[in-house]
Amino acid sequence: MGRTPCPSYSATVGLRKAKSSAPPTGAESPVSRRVGVGDFLATIYRRLGIDAERARVRDPVRRPVPLLQQEGAPIRELMAEIL
Repeated sequence: MGRTPCPSYSATVGLRKAKSSAPPTGAESPVSRRVGVGDFLATIYRRLGIDAERARVRDPVRRPVPLLQQEGAPIRELMAEIL
């Protein structure tokens, strides 16, 4: 139904990659331990009251599939009670 839009030359003139003059803060590497996707998902499920170790969902063919497919444990630092 028409041409694919493309940016004009005048719209892209003057664009440069952003640079930061701030020194690195050290937040780019873990301090005590690494956490992964499975850990984040396990934390969310635990906070929602879902037992992710035993919970199953059904795939399109109605076969049971584990809810948490990556290895993971709830992140202790995020599990503290909220006041």
